Amino acid sequence: MKAALSHAERFAALFGGARANRYQPAMTEPDPSGKVRPQRVDDWCGAPTVEEWERHLRGEIGLGIMPPGQDGKVLFGAVDIDSYDDVAVERSKVIAQMYREKLPLVPCRTKSDGLHLLMFAAEPTESALMERALRSVAARLGLVLKEAGGATEIITSTNLWMPCGEGRPGIKKHGLSMTTGEFLSAAESKRLSPAAIAVIAKPPDRASRAPATVDGADYATRRLASYCAELRGMSDGQGRNKFLNLAMHQLGRMIGAGWIEREQVERDLKHAADSIGMDQRKTDGMIRRKNGPIERGMNEPPPNIAESGSGEAPVIVSWRKIASDDPVWFLTIEGSNGELEIRRIDDITNYRRFADQCAKQLDIFFPPVKASAWASILREAKSKLVVEQAAEDTTRAGRFHELLETYLTNRSRGERREDVFSGRPWEDTDKQRHEFTMQALHKFVVVEGMRDATRHECEQWIKKLGGGRVAATPTTIGGKGVRLWHVPSAVVQTTPPLEPPPMPESAI
Repeated sequence: MKAALSHAERFAALFGGARANRYQPAMTEPDPSGKVRPQRVDDWCGAPTVEEWERHLRGEIGLGIMPPGQDGKVLFGAVDIDSYDDVAVERSKVIAQMYREKLPLVPCRTKSDGLHLLMFAAEPTESALMERALRSVAARLGLVLKEAGGATEIITSTNLWMPCGEGRPGIKKHGLSMTTGEFLSAAESKRLSPAAIAVIAKPPDRASRAPATVDGADYATRRLASYCAELRGMSDGQGRNKFLNLAMHQLGRMIGAGWIEREQVERDLKHAADSIGMDQRKTDGMIRRKNGPIERGMNEPPPNIAESGSGEAPVIVSWRKIASDDPVWFLTIEGSNGELEIRRIDDITNYRRFADQCAKQLDIFFPPVKASAWASILREAKSKLVVEQAAEDTTRAGRFHELLETYLTNRSRGERREDVFSGRPWEDTDKQRHEFTMQALHKFVVVEGMRDATRHECEQWIKKLGGGRVAATPTTIGGKGVRLWHVPSAVVQTTPPLEPPPMPESAI
């Protein structure tokens, strides 16, 4: 009876590869993005031996393998998700969708706490075919590639650190770590023939891509106009080439779905690039090159705009700002009949907070969007912003003015200047002004409902009414010093005396 293969022998058969390198398990501190790297990597060597795999599995060394074998064909490839905090990509959702849709992948945690989705071939397969298949599943999972501004890349020809060594376990359906044996069983059971990989690599036909509830042609036209407008607003040094590549890739997905014609996309993007002085020859090459961002996008599914209600990111149809001491913004978001009310500016500028407000107020749920992309969307939408001045009696300053009038004219107002010591205001008719202490006025304002009003705010409102300190130093009244404030008598509208109602005449 033939002896069972060891774990190391099974790994060697599963991954193959003609070139590998070794590294020491000690890692660097995380860089600003959260990524860690080996502190020391040995020079490239040949195909990894069974003995090196055994050392890898014991955690003595780490192995990195370039997928191509001696014949240039591959036995594996990977979707490499460089997201370590669930901001750019929610890793648990990706894993859950992968298992739910029964995709032939094995998920594996990386040393940096990112994610590798591994695909295995039953026999040596063309690298280009494996890459197309991995691009297809990445698009199906909603992952944006780095070449299009995302956090994901496809690995079929460059080094990939191997799983199941120190800190790189496979991941089960509900997030638990696999044992080494479980990883091998999962990987071996999901090996695909080249014909099966070709089926995955084939883009869906246009009929299956069409959204069920959203007009894709209208969406594509608006997105093209949006990309062109944003490109025209960019200056040299702001990543114009990278942005153009992103726009071409995303629009390519819509071209492939039949939502918009490629000729229109190429014409409008070129016109926008030319209008800001981008190198025309370089732009032409980017737009028309074979297997460029447009063609790669055409081989991927279109944006799932039917699911989110308004595409891959919120589209601000209109918004207005009610300008006051505490401004309020009202926004209309594409896909909703309601209006979003925002009272904190960071609920707009911070994308995650904005998405939370959309979910809370409108029941619309948006996927993650990079901070730089959200900033670009807001810059583009700024032209739609309408600013309205708030009615005075709806502002904090207006409310303060109302309370000030009440305070200065109520029945407990002072009759002598000395009454300011008891917290009552006094009117100096000779100088046509009301005098009072800040302590007494602030207490009255707070008790009457403006609980968060500060003395500094009261000072600013008093000055806007033409008032201020009575003197730079305390005023002496009856031998005692007190700091007094004043406002002109003219700012207070006295209530006219009411005539008593006429008495009915006696019938007698």
